[in-house]
Amino acid sequence: MLKAGLLAVHMASLTHATPAHAATTRAATARAAPLHAATAPAAASSYTNLWANVRGVNYVPSYSRNPVEIWADYDAATVERELSYARRLNLNAVRVFLHMFAWAWDPARFLASYDPFVGACAARGIRPLVVLFDDDFFDVNVTTAAEAAAWVATRAYRDSDWMANPGMPLLGADFGSGFSLAGAFIDAVAGGARARDARLLGYDVMNEPGRAAPFAGGLAGFIDWAINRTAAASG
Repeated sequence: MLKAGLLAVHMASLTHATPAHAATTRAATARAAPLHAATAPAAASSYTNLWANVRGVNYVPSYSRNPVEIWADYDAATVERELSYARRLNLNAVRVFLHMFAWAWDPARFLASYDPFVGACAARGIRPLVVLFDDDFFDVNVTTAAEAAAWVATRAYRDSDWMANPGMPLLGADFGSGFSLAGAFIDAVAGGARARDARLLGYDVMNEPGRAAPFAGGLAGFIDWAINRTAAASG
């Protein structure tokens, strides 16, 4: 199910994003017509802000320093304790970052952490906004799923700061196959038994896109492709 959260990726009510951050997501927010205030006075009087009751934060578990570590070293006890803290603070949303490297390393293990995370959120009345890709910070220099998996297996991520997902080297290589690897990742997270998951607030296609990409169409083209692929996968 294509939710508004897929298209409106930096709503201030959820992440308190700055105008600069919001500007970087215009490619993803351009289609979010249901969230735009009506201009006609009569229509404006009946306008409902679908995001007015969203109270949330960006969530990175305390044991991790980057999105690979969140999932490669998933600690259910810590996550559930911290989600309970969020509920006590009357929060009802968390924005959480996935990473293709953790999925490529061990897809079954990744999903065996992701699914309980969504369930733990739902048990506390919290809806995740799931960040699929991220253009922020540094690139790990890998160009294939096998190289990504090998990098994770070294545990180098434990000494790494925040990294892009998947980063320009891998995304550029994936362009040659029509983003087949990124597509498989989207299908695994948003498709099949995970499609139409009403427990989610939505999908954030890419965090802070802004760099020049080494392929035709650039990140704007990738984001358009990813929005369509996520919509198709999630039903």
